[in-house]
Amino acid sequence: MYMTYNSARILLKQPFKLWDDHAGRTQLASFNTSFLINVYRRRNDTTGEGMAFVIAPDLLLPPNSFGQFLGLTNSITEKSESNKLVAVEFDTFKEYFDPDDNHVGIDVNSIKSIKTEYLTPHNITIAPIGAKFYNVWVDYDGLNMVIAVYIAEQAMYHGATPTKPSSPISSADLNLRDHVNQHSYFGFSASTGNESQLNCVLRWNLTVHYLPFGKRLDIWQKIALGLGWRHWRWSVQPGSDVFSTSRGQHPQRATCWGDSNVCLERRGSSNSAT
Repeated sequence: MYMTYNSARILLKQPFKLWDDHAGRTQLASFNTSFLINVYRRRNDTTGEGMAFVIAPDLLLPPNSFGQFLGLTNSITEKSESNKLVAVEFDTFKEYFDPDDNHVGIDVNSIKSIKTEYLTPHNITIAPIGAKFYNVWVDYDGLNMVIAVYIAEQAMYHGATPTKPSSPISSADLNLRDHVNQHSYFGFSASTGNESQLNCVLRWNLTVHYLPFGKRLDIWQKIALGLGWRHWRWSVQPGSDVFSTSRGQHPQRATCWGDSNVCLERRGSSNSAT
């Protein structure tokens, strides 16, 4: 059953430390993420609203965040700095403030993007008639404070991952320190309005690179999600002073395997990965 006027989020339960202040100086974590998406419209109907990759302050879904709000904000919280969120939206329905019904946007505390890019000139249609699969890369450079988005079509669901494009389809200057909580959550959100669509995340990889003050020069935290979430295993890199543990407090690397697709199509109080 396809549902209208609904929203949902699915987030990792583990927060990540994204910035630190020391002696009047701020260090920002860099991160790299890639995911495979399939946005499916029912028959030839008009599309729903869209989906987003999101960095959020908590695991809660804002009430009444359906329709244009993409599960990110609502009519009360829209544009509020207290939202403490950054998102990359994949918009499939034109609202009055949107450039069209097929674009990518970089959002900061608002569904009105600070940067948008038309996708049709790049031969990309997020929600085409018929199935298409797109591999998306989102990179954040904490040193230069730049977020960049790359998109490439994947021929088949189980086909080879396409080569990452040499140039981003969209990028923007972004100081995460100014906009997100020090410890924040990564995941996805989506919504429908008068029309419905399925927003499916079929594969997800996330790597967070943090440079701690006065300690080792690099720490990597990595999440690799196949087709869902199950069978967690923590491990650490060679030479680390952090002990291996199952569900340890300071893991450097986490890997997860699963066998169920994640489709964000309905509203729930909160969907979170374990």
